[in-house]
Amino acid sequence: MASPNPRGRPKQPKTVAEVRALAQEKTAAMIEVLGRVALNPKAPFAARVAAASQILDRGWGKPHQSMDINHGAK
Repeated sequence: MASPNPRGRPKQPKTVAEVRALAQEKTAAMIEVLGRVALNPKAPFAARVAAASQILDRGWGKPHQSMDINHGAK
């Protein structure tokens, strides 16, 4: 009986650098997917907001948060 997968299991990345390189190869395609979701009026509102937020975070960086560490100090 022949194996249902004659080429065997696909090679998996072994290091963080390999995972990062694979992800970077897909960046343009994934930005395109996020853009289509964000602009799709039939997509759930939460999905549209999440996609738009991800695009903005990558294009402009996440908003900075400030903290008042002296609050209540005398």
